[in-house]
Amino acid sequence: MAGFYPELKAREAHILKTLKEEEARFLQTLDQGTEILNNELKKLAAKNSKNLPGEVVFKLYDTFGFPVDLTEVMSAEKGIAVDHKAFQAEMDKARTRSQASWKGKALETSEAHLISWSQETAKAHQVTQFTGYETLQSTSKVLSLSNGEKVVPLLTEGQSGIVILDKTPMYAEGGGQTGDLGELKTLAASGLVSNTMKKNDVHLHFVEIKSGEIKIGDVVTSSVDKVHRRNTAAHHSATHLLHSALRLTLGTHVTQAGSQVESNRLRFDFTHHQPLSPQEILKIETLVNEEIAKAIDVQTQSMKPDDAIKAGALALFGEKYGDAVRVLTMGDFSVELCGGTHVKNTAQIRMFKITAESGVSSGVRRIEAVVADTAVEYAQKSIQQLDGVLHTLNQPKSFNFVQQSNEASLAEQILLLKQEISNREKAIKKLKGSSVSVSDIVKTQQKLKKATLVAAQIDIEDRDLLAQISDQIRDHLKSGVIVLLGKGSGTHPLLVTVTKDLTGIVKAGEILREIAGTMGGKGGGRPDFAQGAVPDGTAWSKAHIQLQDLLS
Repeated sequence: MAGFYPELKAREAHILKTLKEEEARFLQTLDQGTEILNNELKKLAAKNSKNLPGEVVFKLYDTFGFPVDLTEVMSAEKGIAVDHKAFQAEMDKARTRSQASWKGKALETSEAHLISWSQETAKAHQVTQFTGYETLQSTSKVLSLSNGEKVVPLLTEGQSGIVILDKTPMYAEGGGQTGDLGELKTLAASGLVSNTMKKNDVHLHFVEIKSGEIKIGDVVTSSVDKVHRRNTAAHHSATHLLHSALRLTLGTHVTQAGSQVESNRLRFDFTHHQPLSPQEILKIETLVNEEIAKAIDVQTQSMKPDDAIKAGALALFGEKYGDAVRVLTMGDFSVELCGGTHVKNTAQIRMFKITAESGVSSGVRRIEAVVADTAVEYAQKSIQQLDGVLHTLNQPKSFNFVQQSNEASLAEQILLLKQEISNREKAIKKLKGSSVSVSDIVKTQQKLKKATLVAAQIDIEDRDLLAQISDQIRDHLKSGVIVLLGKGSGTHPLLVTVTKDLTGIVKAGEILREIAGTMGGKGGGRPDFAQGAVPDGTAWSKAHIQLQDLLS
């Protein structure tokens, strides 16, 4: 296959590593699914049931990726049949939910209408002429209008619809880049463009008419929102620099696996098999910011795809290119095929900051970043917060602080403070716990028919501390039921403990649900321990009587 797809040979190491990771994940899935299935089969055997519910089979398949045929084989070994009819019913429900979700996103416009409408317009008038590389304003003619469901002759004040022009400076959403915003104006009307999309190479301008009316045949001035375009272009150009910086830092196996470019952020997916270290992220940021600081003129030219690739341009694997492609060059650092809008000089990106790095799927990582106005705002707010923290710690402001190499890092200082707070909290808990006389509480025990009961209301909110006190009472009691009601702000913690020898007679979860309901709360747990919360502590006396009845 490498003869037809040379990329396979170039990325052999990455592909093999990804396959090994997928195999390891699948084996982990098998182990997890096998354990769950075996537990279900044991339950069925205990009930003497010979039929595995379709809901269980679907859950194993849908949630854990456990193969249905493997479920069937393992079940058959235990003499249990799979309910295929119920499984198929669950699959059908899942498909229906998925389709309903997809349809819900397309309620505002008819996708079929947009496709057929754009096809008809292209046949009648040719595709839209895009002038946005050279200018941010054009004089255009309205070729057709739609309300999203059908063609209309005009759009009036207050209405929203879609406008097709013979030419436009507004970039249509594509290649990961968001569509332009802008304005359409005639001598008697104006409308705001909230998005620009493209169907069959015809630009669709989503517009809200602010005044007057726009009709088919009108001549309009179409203007791009300059700030939105400037920031979007900066984020798009930054993705190209980021792509090159990733390859320099991580290796040439890195290729683009998807992107989203907006006016206030960028998202870049790339092939890589492990999370990036803080050092790698810092190096990538530094490389990109160095190219921004060089103030390199961004060059574009139209070339044949093969010529562009021979010249060193990066092309996306699986992407279809026409007879001519647009090649974007930033010095000797980045050369890529791209039809999006970009800055004229790298200095216009201003600064680059990675805000997040995460995994998307096996062998694919994601970086989120900001540049231009958003990056400046991000930096300013971060520094304000840093200065606030430094002020609280009685440290000099941020610039002076980072210059003092002998000072412990801010993270280290905060970690020490957190440890100190934790130690003090433990000390406070210990003091509170020591103030409670366990022996006095044990003396209140009542010997009832089913079990000995110790029930007490304690002025403590901390659940862990209440649980410790309950354990101490249990150790004194040896056999019995312990019910403790704490005191909190708003709701009060409620704990029930049943010693192991009594769980066959009374269960903590059942007791808790009964008395919690009396006090307007809820909760649950194991047969030997349960906990919950109640809003009405004044109902304790009533709950206490109920406890006596339950154990009599």
